[in-house]
Amino acid sequence: QDFGDDHGDGANAVAAAVAPLGMKIYWRTFVYNADVDPDRLKRAYLEFGYIDDEEQPDGTRGRFAGNVFLQTKNGPLDFQGREPIHPMFGRMENTNQAIELQVTQEYTGQHIMLCYLAPMWEEVFKTDTYATDAQGRLLRDRLVGHIVDGTTQDHSDTAIVGVANLGNADNLTGHHFSQANLFAFGRQSWDWTLKARDIADDWVRMTWSNREPVVDTIVKMMMGSWEALVSYQTPLGVAHQFRSSDHYGPNPAEVLARDDWSPPYYHRADSEGLGYDRSPSGSDFTAQYFPTLEARYGDIDTVPENLLMWFHHVPWDRRMRNGRIFWDELVYRYQMGVQYVTWLRQTWDSLEPVIDARRFSEVKAKLATHEQDAADWRDTCVNHWRTFSGRPNPVNNGPLSLKIVVGGRTYDGFDLSAASYTIPVAAGTSPQIRRIIPADRKARYEILSQARTVPGQAVVRVTKEDFFGPIVKNYVFTMSPESV
Repeated sequence: QDFGDDHGDGANAVAAAVAPLGMKIYWRTFVYNADVDPDRLKRAYLEFGYIDDEEQPDGTRGRFAGNVFLQTKNGPLDFQGREPIHPMFGRMENTNQAIELQVTQEYTGQHIMLCYLAPMWEEVFKTDTYATDAQGRLLRDRLVGHIVDGTTQDHSDTAIVGVANLGNADNLTGHHFSQANLFAFGRQSWDWTLKARDIADDWVRMTWSNREPVVDTIVKMMMGSWEALVSYQTPLGVAHQFRSSDHYGPNPAEVLARDDWSPPYYHRADSEGLGYDRSPSGSDFTAQYFPTLEARYGDIDTVPENLLMWFHHVPWDRRMRNGRIFWDELVYRYQMGVQYVTWLRQTWDSLEPVIDARRFSEVKAKLATHEQDAADWRDTCVNHWRTFSGRPNPVNNGPLSLKIVVGGRTYDGFDLSAASYTIPVAAGTSPQIRRIIPADRKARYEILSQARTVPGQAVVRVTKEDFFGPIVKNYVFTMSPESV
């Protein structure tokens, strides 16, 4: 481009050189040129779309050579935990198109966090592009998977590309459960219609055990792990909040040499709200999608809430579909992600009798670090957003919120991010918890221990099956003498 050529010129020049050898060129559509548009997400289609539409001397359209594949990531940014589908899927009717998936977990926990990626890829493949023909009529087979396998636009040459996760670790992937992602990539590459749960079931039987209770438990651990990661890292569509040094931990305040490498570029936090406005009143990125998705994503009332901040700057007090305000729901999502990891750790501990000692201990150590680092994501991000929202963490209305009765008094207002809570006990009063009142009727509780004296400690475990799986909160209450 610095020499006046475009991506079509570059790809075709290399393709012509290798064509006599029967080779193909995979040309990535991951572009950075800030001069194209201030919104980084718009740049790929702006740089490639017109080449696909360009009329040729023979009356056909599309300038890319027949042995060129445009290799496009599943989402428009960079392998975040959840992204909307890339708008180029379905838009490049005249060009071979390959989807690029990231098997290695650059932004999804690396070799430390248990994150099964097949549910994400299944969501991508089975998302409706609402692709239309030249007359604007909806095509019959138009899911992303149909685009990629050539069904939608009669492409005979198709491809799925994976950024692999093999290394020099003894178990090849650094985490025993990361092996499942490589396995799933292979299975879904050959048949994108497969269900992530069925793939997990197969992998667990070949890897851990063929005993039904063990299979069911580990599959359940895997199936909620991706959604949990999204919740404690980038819930409700806030994206790319990683520190630049390793793309593992959080740093929403970091400002880098390039604006579009910096987390604030993506979160746009201010006193009004959070998120990047890509609606028609913002960058109008939504216009790159087919009309049905353009309308759905461009309207804050119809956009899926798990993509909300990809497309809208959301007011802190906006009412969500479950009745909570946006700020409260955001904080609870961060907390729920960590609470799922707590369940992961405790559930893995229960499998010690049926897993070999070495692998059990290695996964146990990973999950301990995973839980700590998930909590760091929660606390770092929520604390940063609070400097803009000016609001305290919500209490009393979370999925695992509760009230307790001690000495005839009711105590509530427990921040679910806190590790422990101090309960003042009047002199001569029993420190034992006499009653527990969960905020959610579907939540279940268990008193693990009671304080016998003051000072003393009580522990209550609250659990609930939520939309992505079980979540757990261990309340640690320190019973202290009441100040007179």
